[in-house]
Amino acid sequence: MRVGSDAHKRLFCRHFIESHASFEPAELPWPELDAPALARVRGIPFWQEVLHTEQRAIAVIEAFVRTIDDPLVREAIELMGDEEHRHERLVRELIRRYGIAIDPPPLESVPEPVEREFIEFGYGECVDGFLGFGLFKIARGSGFLPAPLFDIFEILMDEELRHVVLFTNWMACREAEHGRGAAPLRAVTAAWHYERSIASKVRIVLRNARHEGDGQRF
Repeated sequence: MRVGSDAHKRLFCRHFIESHASFEPAELPWPELDAPALARVRGIPFWQEVLHTEQRAIAVIEAFVRTIDDPLVREAIELMGDEEHRHERLVRELIRRYGIAIDPPPLESVPEPVEREFIEFGYGECVDGFLGFGLFKIARGSGFLPAPLFDIFEILMDEELRHVVLFTNWMACREAEHGRGAAPLRAVTAAWHYERSIASKVRIVLRNARHEGDGQRF
């Protein structure tokens, strides 16, 4: 199948739409935590950043959806936004249920051009996924928290993986439509965006190392 063809676009959009699962975070089997596990959950320093990241994702996706002309792509990206809304509800449910104290930062506006911001967001999701999936594996293997709680986090991980697959296929399709469909050209574009995303994460780490952050960043 040729990358960027109508068949390619139909395949990745229809797969995303048809594999969507329906559930409500409040109805998931949240476990009761004993005092040590509750202290560990409350001591994890980035819940407010997770919530802010989800809110930021929602804002970017909703802004981008309004610019999409293709009805099938718009349906898939809208569904991606719906899942991000659900991720926000999941994080809020965790924060509420386990009494986690947060002080979320204000949500900044989405800058123009919106498509470029969506692309930056998408590559950031890829990097966050790479780091997050690894940390999730380490934490689950260590027994840091009860297994039922990791089962809930795994739902979020699965959907973030779906978003990465949708984004990378959409980006490949976009590059083909702009005459950059050859694999080496797509690789150059991806490398440039990954470098920017990784550099952004490094700046966050350095700010916190200098005690210039709020202590709640990744």
